[in-house]
Amino acid sequence: MEKSKEISIKAFEALLKEVNLSPKPGLVDRLNNGSHSDMTLTTFYDSAEAIFPFFEGYFLLGQNHDGTALELFEKVRNLGAEAEKEMMKATQNINTHKGANFSFAVILGSIGNFYQKTSKVELVETDIVEILNYTKEMCTGLASRDFKQLEKKENLTNGEKLFLKKGIKGVRGEAESGYESLRDNLLPSLRKYRLLEEEERFLRGFVDLMSDVEDSNIYHRGGEDGILYLKTEAKKIQRLDVSKAELIGHLKELDKKMIAKNLSPGGSADLLALGIFLSSLEKIS
Repeated sequence: MEKSKEISIKAFEALLKEVNLSPKPGLVDRLNNGSHSDMTLTTFYDSAEAIFPFFEGYFLLGQNHDGTALELFEKVRNLGAEAEKEMMKATQNINTHKGANFSFAVILGSIGNFYQKTSKVELVETDIVEILNYTKEMCTGLASRDFKQLEKKENLTNGEKLFLKKGIKGVRGEAESGYESLRDNLLPSLRKYRLLEEEERFLRGFVDLMSDVEDSNIYHRGGEDGILYLKTEAKKIQRLDVSKAELIGHLKELDKKMIAKNLSPGGSADLLALGIFLSSLEKIS
């Protein structure tokens, strides 16, 4: 199988593994729809299938690119806009994977460019760092460009409102940082839990992520109090020395609390999908 197809399939599988992972507090999963009245598991399947055909394109743009990192960013973003239109069509205008599509576009483009330069068969931790560093180059100054003259714009998105009110950059900030939350939090956690079976590994990694990330979706729904609540609750679970069954019990309890507060860590869910994807590419000894 061509590398572009192989890697795009792994990215698609990561989206499916993320949404099926259960329980995820406040999020759509196999058990319930979390804090979302307009989304179901099927909505996410339809969305993932709609953007999947574009994944190979993101990779190939990177693999065939001859120019600057910023020029590659513009290429993958333009293709990503087409993917977003298909996603919205498939979901009847429900935003399921807008942030994830953006990040997969950037990271797949970076991976394609990495393979163009190295032709490596297997990736190791230092390669993942190099790929994420290149995404940082691709996204240099992104927020300041995108949020320029917002005061004059009508019909602001949630992300734009948060930036004006709190200076929170959301997915753009993650991209500008070279996905610091992945590099410094989630991927090290997934490596630490590598001997666990897959579901438990991802659940524990997700708890570690929620305990640390400034999730813009939580800010939108619950402000700073919401962020503090999620981090505090996740840290309580993180500190417990419990079995998988007990971990699931604690996550179910937190799920009930998050639904009652109408909180949903959607930004963390996108990062989880990216972490699942990148960890599937990495050879860990």
